[in-house]
Amino acid sequence: MKFGMGQSVRRTEDLRLVTGHGSYTDDVELPGQAYAFLVRSPYAHARLGTVDVSAAREAPGVLAAFTFQDIEAMGAGRLTCLAPLKGRDGEPFRGSEQPFLAHGKVRFVGEAVAMIVAETYAQAKDAGDLVVVDYDPLDAVGTLEAVEQGAGITIWDCAPDNLCLDWAGGDEAAVDAAFAAAAHTASIDLVQNRIVCNAMEPRAANGAYDPAQDLYTLRTSTQGVAGARDRVALFLKHPKEKVHVITEDVGGGFGMKNFIYPEQLLVLLAAKATGRPVKWTGERSEGFQADADGRDMRTRAEAALDADGRLLAVRITGSGNMGGYLSQFAVFIPTLAGGRIFGGVYRVPALFANIKCWYTNTGPIDAYRGAGRPEAAYLMERLMDRCAAAAGLDPVEIRRRNLLEPGDLPRSNWAGIAFDSGLFHRNLELALEKADYASFEARRAAAAAKGQLRGFGGA
Repeated sequence: MKFGMGQSVRRTEDLRLVTGHGSYTDDVELPGQAYAFLVRSPYAHARLGTVDVSAAREAPGVLAAFTFQDIEAMGAGRLTCLAPLKGRDGEPFRGSEQPFLAHGKVRFVGEAVAMIVAETYAQAKDAGDLVVVDYDPLDAVGTLEAVEQGAGITIWDCAPDNLCLDWAGGDEAAVDAAFAAAAHTASIDLVQNRIVCNAMEPRAANGAYDPAQDLYTLRTSTQGVAGARDRVALFLKHPKEKVHVITEDVGGGFGMKNFIYPEQLLVLLAAKATGRPVKWTGERSEGFQADADGRDMRTRAEAALDADGRLLAVRITGSGNMGGYLSQFAVFIPTLAGGRIFGGVYRVPALFANIKCWYTNTGPIDAYRGAGRPEAAYLMERLMDRCAAAAGLDPVEIRRRNLLEPGDLPRSNWAGIAFDSGLFHRNLELALEKADYASFEARRAAAAAKGQLRGFGGA
């Protein structure tokens, strides 16, 4: 290779992976390894009474059975949201702490209430059927529509109305003034539906403990072992130099494996308690219930334009579903993570955003495939099409009039993100040329003559 910049990097891992020589978490087999099974709640919302594991402890092959009280006695911490965000009132988000095993209440279907460790996974799973759990079912709220309308159901006492954060950013007064003076306005309401990650290898964890060194070793698929180590140490309340995290092949992450989950911490504590490595591999159905999901937002975008179709201001209001607990970055995703690129590469003189984050009786929501930025980009491009209609312009022309030009740069957007360079008009024109936009109307007419529909979209 004579020149490296701009050329594809040769892939070296493909042959190993496609010929079955990958090394995933479930492939790990350690001497003396035991297996864990999690008993999970069938209820979205219930008071949790006694969790009786006595019969499970006597089942064939069972080495140990753990409830919240057992884990708490071992000095476990709680999983918490680590996003340093405050609401528009200056107060921090109304936080929830998630115990490794449920305590007091269950707040989503699939929340773990007990863990069984046995010589084989089949024995652990069979013993799980012997666990007797005292549930007192409660009414549940599972959608943004229901929680926004005031369902009269309180998931956390710290948030009686289920609102955990009312976040705002930008210049509200400038935006209001621009709308008052606008020649045209446009708006759109969008739903970003909840998405399950469904990675190739489900989440898995293999924990070991060395008492001589007081060292925890976690083999698990992550999207960064250093961050995972720090969070394991934080939630276990253990020195991070005494925590070792090993990740080989990830098996698909997409954001979902960027966080620490209860199971990864539980296998470490179980390994310490039993004196043996403990392995847990989630089943596909467990992933659908207990993995962090993505998106689940409802958003309204509005634009104010002058008589020539140029943007004067953008206003964004919306809601994000956080689930029954706040995952590690939860409230950051629908607010500042995506909000930093509200407005895209368009010339937006003023912008104001207000996003409300809500608890519901669903699994936690966190980063997935761009972590808020795809939602923000999609929202802005759909809004630009509405702006074209409001101003009586072609969707391409509205973009030509509003894209940032070299003379506008360097420039910072409303969130302080610097745009140091960019030939966005050139990008647009090149895309139109490659797509043969000039002949599109003729192609649409030809398709219509054959009873077919043809459309053209740009972003």
